[in-house]
Amino acid sequence: MDQETIQEQEEEIATLKSIYEKEITELEPENSLKRLQVNLPFNLDSALSFKAVFYFNKEQTSSEETKGEAPVSGGASAPDFVISEHKFSSLPSVLIDLLLPSDYPSHSPPSYKIKCDWMDDLHYEQIFNELDALWYPGVGILFSWLDWLSNSLLSTLTADKNEIELNSLKYSFPSLDKRILREMKSIDRVVPMLIQNDKDCEEARFLELEMLCEVCYDTKKGSEFYRMYDCPHLYCKECLNGYCQMHVKDGTVQNLKCPTKSCDVLIHPSIVADAVGTEEFERWERLLLERTIDTMEDMQYCPRCQYPAECDYKNRQAICASCYFVFCSDCNSPWHLGNCLDGEQVVQVELAKLKKSKITKEEYLSKSHALQELKRSEKFLKSTSQPCPKCRVQIHKFEGCNKVTCNQCGTSFCYLCGGLGGYEHFTSGKCQLFYVPNGNEVFQRYGYDRVVPERFNQMQNAIDRQAGRASMMNCTSCGQRSAKIGNNNHVRCWSCNAHLCYHCKSRIIGPVGKHFSGLVCPQHS
Repeated sequence: MDQETIQEQEEEIATLKSIYEKEITELEPENSLKRLQVNLPFNLDSALSFKAVFYFNKEQTSSEETKGEAPVSGGASAPDFVISEHKFSSLPSVLIDLLLPSDYPSHSPPSYKIKCDWMDDLHYEQIFNELDALWYPGVGILFSWLDWLSNSLLSTLTADKNEIELNSLKYSFPSLDKRILREMKSIDRVVPMLIQNDKDCEEARFLELEMLCEVCYDTKKGSEFYRMYDCPHLYCKECLNGYCQMHVKDGTVQNLKCPTKSCDVLIHPSIVADAVGTEEFERWERLLLERTIDTMEDMQYCPRCQYPAECDYKNRQAICASCYFVFCSDCNSPWHLGNCLDGEQVVQVELAKLKKSKITKEEYLSKSHALQELKRSEKFLKSTSQPCPKCRVQIHKFEGCNKVTCNQCGTSFCYLCGGLGGYEHFTSGKCQLFYVPNGNEVFQRYGYDRVVPERFNQMQNAIDRQAGRASMMNCTSCGQRSAKIGNNNHVRCWSCNAHLCYHCKSRIIGPVGKHFSGLVCPQHS
């Protein structure tokens, strides 16, 4: 090889390296000939459609299967095929191995080998024809080849239709052309490879993009974000970590959904695992299983071993598959006929059993005290809460309207009658959306045995009247609001029985008549 040829090749290689800095690699010489390897990515302006045609043989066993067509002569099989279409935004790169002969570029073109895993022999033949047509003796061809492969290859293969067909028959035999470096792959391996490559490239682009978190509204790189699998919303790891940890800690794992209010997509388990750690993730799995079972109408926990048991609600019977305990699905007692005992009746039965049992006096007092506490708890729960009509969890409403939502199973129902439904339930007029209880109900709701003072009811009635609201005052002793009755400035606090003067807004110390006998405060005004 003369010095002039060597210099021309080195200059051309140097020029290529300046253009394709990351893509080109100069390999060890082969028989003193320069060798290059170029890995060229495809530049897709839009998604490219791939139509994969899978051919197979389908046996013809009767004329009915051919739908009246003539049978194939000479055999009992006929060709058939299935078409699978996919769109890709990224494709695996094309690899070209170049060897520069000693008389390049003056007389001979470079020899080359090409590898692109998804191409069939027809695609390679089109490429070879185009590359060979570009060659002219005496002119460096390397840049022209690489430029064509980068910018014109796909338009040639698609014939400007933005669609490429992959034919399974063209992958059936190994190629005899030594310029093809393709490994022997069937089309059913090529398509999954293209799908995985598209996902990997999309993930790489996501990690490099600058994005806005929809919770904290900070702009961060994609590497600091979680990818939601089933919805388009974007949240940074810092915000979503805190969100997941809060729900797992509070036990509200059924609400661990996309933070966007209108989106009900559940957060993927892989995100939860990364956000909360191993121990908390195990807690999340356990709680999610429990909450799921709680929302299943035909499942209930065994009161003996806590194993999930299938229920027959028609007969109120449940059988535990673990300990084989048969129990009542309504009251969790051993299965029985007739109506279930309420909480107070159960306590009375247990107390009767205690009296007949042979235990010490100390044990009897301890257990009877515990049963009495249970009785009071049952009474309090019954008077201050309502069971969810779906999962039977007790729900206590202390403010707001009577349309409540169960925090465990998400069921919406009426707190007054237990009917299922949303706000439309209150349009019938049977149940009020907002309901203010009277005095007796307030005291009974919170389990007080004290008789409701009449003055409390008078105060409640005064609240309902605009004039009555103007005659209210706060007790200077206990702070409770009390109402002035008529024109009488002598007010008795309904809560602590203190004597009050509405005129000077103070507590009356000593005889009431003496307070109003002076000229400062009239008793009636």
